Amino acid sequence: HVRSPLLNINRACQTCHKWPEEELRGRVEAIQQRTVALRNRGMDALMALVADIKSAKAAGTTGAAMTAALEFQRHGQFYLDFVESENSNGFHAPQEATRILGDAIHLFRKGQGSLRPLKWAAGIGARRTGVPDREDHELHASSLRHSAGHRARPSGPRGRDRAPRFRR
Repeated sequence: HVRSPLLNINRACQTCHKWPEEELRGRVEAIQQRTVALRNRGMDALMALVADIKSAKAAGTTGAAMTAALEFQRHGQFYLDFVESENSNGFHAPQEATRILGDAIHLFRKGQGSLRPLKWAAGIGARRTGVPDREDHELHASSLRHSAGHRARPSGPRGRDRAPRFRR
């Protein structure tokens, strides 16, 4: 039988971690809740990409854009599955689980972005006015920013023009 270490924190955790049992339990629960929430966002992003791929296939899309979307889905799905199969909900390596889930979400959104020009050309996702909806605009603007090599950090005194400042 494989049992949760939380069933016997004294023997499983406190041999190395010398904090009180309730503090350890609280840390584990907080880390696991954050990881599960991020995993759920990753699954939502996956399902959004799958819906976009399905719509594109129904519209007869083939070629480089579809191939790119499917590759992004495959790689992102691998990352999502990796964290899910690790079975600690992020507790064994919370920073690494967060990084991997962030990468998965990024890949799913890049897959959606690879299909966006096709959706705009076909009028999918646009309102009756022909104006792209908010989600289309945000994803398209994000992909333009990243493809132009810009970072989220603003330029200026605390941006790319200057080395990061560390507190002492």
